[in-house]
Amino acid sequence: MGHHSGYPFDQQMSKEEVDKLFESFNQLKSPKSELGATGKFPMGKLVEHDEGEIRIGIKSYNDKVVIDFGKPTHWIGFSPEQAKQVAESLLRHASNIESQPKDEKAN
Repeated sequence: MGHHSGYPFDQQMSKEEVDKLFESFNQLKSPKSELGATGKFPMGKLVEHDEGEIRIGIKSYNDKVVIDFGKPTHWIGFSPEQAKQVAESLLRHASNIESQPKDEKAN
């Protein structure tokens, strides 16, 4: 099922793509629009080993929908609203890939 890696994804999202993603998530933009851990705990700790907030990126690449966590990540937890927003973004990217003519799907 799918693909994964413990290394950063080769095709990083641009600052503009990350900003647009988080604007759509109704999140406050941090001064640095980077993927990965922020070191903040805006929703408290879920469990003792919770490492806090993480900025993720979702994009289409090579006919695949890629979730980039910005760092090696074993698990991630979302509020119900955040989970819905991630699901909507995944579905939107999947639909966009499916609707592209085959010769345009390279990126």
